[in-house]
Amino acid sequence: MDASVEQLVVRLHLGSLDASEDFSCPGRNDNRSGATDTRKAVFVKRLNGNPKISLKRYQRPMSCEQLMDRGQAPFPRREFLGDDEERRLLVFGMLDDIRSGCGVAAEEEFTEATSEEAGRTVAAGIGRTAPVDPRSFVSTAGLGKAA
Repeated sequence: MDASVEQLVVRLHLGSLDASEDFSCPGRNDNRSGATDTRKAVFVKRLNGNPKISLKRYQRPMSCEQLMDRGQAPFPRREFLGDDEERRLLVFGMLDDIRSGCGVAAEEEFTEATSEEAGRTVAAGIGRTAPVDPRSFVSTAGLGKAA
């Protein structure tokens, strides 16, 4: 586990991941999950790439979190636990048995109703927060049915 990830998890009072077996998750970012010594299951995402581009990618899920905090979430999502803008780190509570919207779509199970819910949620945020990229929102929100 990267020292900056450990520092953030400790700073957020979630315990320590230092002794935990952590797991890498597939994706374009450096994603890790594990249980802290306080038994909090966490998912940590580091947004990689060019600093200017990664800042924009960081701002999209943060905009979604602001929208969700206003009670406008029509589907379950991961609990947002904290972040570190400088290091482009996002920390969420880990969900079990959830597939991303991309995974659901790859299996051709992303229905019209699911698409409509996601679209309505994204549209609700337009004009209220920074523009949201639906692809970022779907993967961040943990949209999808239980596996």
